[in-house]
Amino acid sequence: MASAFKESPDLGNGDVQAFVGVSPNTLDANNNTRFAQVTSADRLNVDIPVRCSATCAYYTPFSGRPNLRVITNVTVNRIRWLPKPRQSIDLHADRVEFITADGEKREILVGKEVILAAGAIGSPKVLELSGIGNRT
Repeated sequence: MASAFKESPDLGNGDVQAFVGVSPNTLDANNNTRFAQVTSADRLNVDIPVRCSATCAYYTPFSGRPNLRVITNVTVNRIRWLPKPRQSIDLHADRVEFITADGEKREILVGKEVILAAGAIGSPKVLELSGIGNRT
């Protein structure tokens, strides 16, 4: 089946025309080297890069680690910090405060670090609610 779009080897070349191509962000995170054998009417046994979601690229390879805990269906209110020494600029997360889907306010203790991945708007919001950034 013919495509209405021209194929482009470089989607980031600045050309404003509509093209279709493979974006590195849609491939497996392991150097984009994971391939699958595909057989179609016009191609036989061709290796093509496998599309990969954020889950298969960043969660699945590490999901078995005992130091990783993912909690879903919650809204993070803020990160709580350990009191810091007067002269120190270092902050250390103590706990994360969140609200569950049924409205219950809870906290979870932090073992070593917090990975904040709430997007371009959510991450700064959580940081400001946690005392980092603009006080207003």
